[in-house]
Amino acid sequence: MRSLVLTLSTAALLSTSACSSVNVYKDPVEQLASGTTNMRVAIQTLGDEVNDLDVQKKTWEAASKSLKFDDKLKGHLMAPQVPQEYIRARAAGLLMIERFAAQMLRAVNSTSGELASMQVVALATDVEKLAEAFGAGNAKAYATPIGGLAKVIIDLYSERAREKILAQGIEKGAPAVKALLVVLKSDFGPKSDINLDIVKLDQLKSNKDELVAAYIKHLDWESSLSESQKTALPLVQARQAMLQKLIATQKLINMASASTDQVYLTLVSLDESLDALVSVMKSERKDDATLKTLTEKLVSFSSKTVTLLDSVHAIKTAALASESK
Repeated sequence: MRSLVLTLSTAALLSTSACSSVNVYKDPVEQLASGTTNMRVAIQTLGDEVNDLDVQKKTWEAASKSLKFDDKLKGHLMAPQVPQEYIRARAAGLLMIERFAAQMLRAVNSTSGELASMQVVALATDVEKLAEAFGAGNAKAYATPIGGLAKVIIDLYSERAREKILAQGIEKGAPAVKALLVVLKSDFGPKSDINLDIVKLDQLKSNKDELVAAYIKHLDWESSLSESQKTALPLVQARQAMLQKLIATQKLINMASASTDQVYLTLVSLDESLDALVSVMKSERKDDATLKTLTEKLVSFSSKTVTLLDSVHAIKTAALASESK
């Protein structure tokens, strides 16, 4: 029985010592997981927000021309700028990338294996002591099968198994993700007709033109009023509100103009991060120098996803501003 407990203890020690080869992936995979979530939320929301801006533009045009609300107008208003099949396909693809990263994170973060190993070794030791105390009694009869089951549990929960799962996930999953990124980058590339960054910029410019037109019409309406009427507080506040919306929209245009390939660059950054992750996985050494490039790539990717989310929030602000023109 002592030999069995020694075997179990050795297995647990090997499992714990192997932990370092898994733990080196902890921070990088955490950044990968959080970054892919941000990217998925941002890109999915971006399509919806661009469609919302488009609806605001169409409703303003219809209202300004006093168009009758018939089936033709209804169909025009409801036809999305970004087709729903594109939004659904992109969302499904991005969700799969997110799930891939989440599964890798689950393998890295799991500490239940080490705990289970320690517990079953302790149980086997207690059973051995009980068997020795009762000689050839029932406790000894239970000791061997319980110890055998304990070894199976250790093997199931070992760090070596986690390392194998993680390695296979990176080796097979990364190429699958990169294949999906090829399609996404094609959709969001600088020359793509469905690049939402460019569509967003066009919509914001159109939004600004409508705000300018609305302000001019308002001034034309005021032209028949007396000076005292024009300087009345309600009218002053109305003009100020319209100008504030114009300024806010121009700021968004300036920001969007500076980066018409924001989504594309985020996708490229993820692609490069996956290359670095595969490189680390294939490397025999998992030291700081080996991890440096991976860390830099993932920090850059995470930063881009945060910027992308901020941009989406800015679009929501523009959509709200256009609702009450």
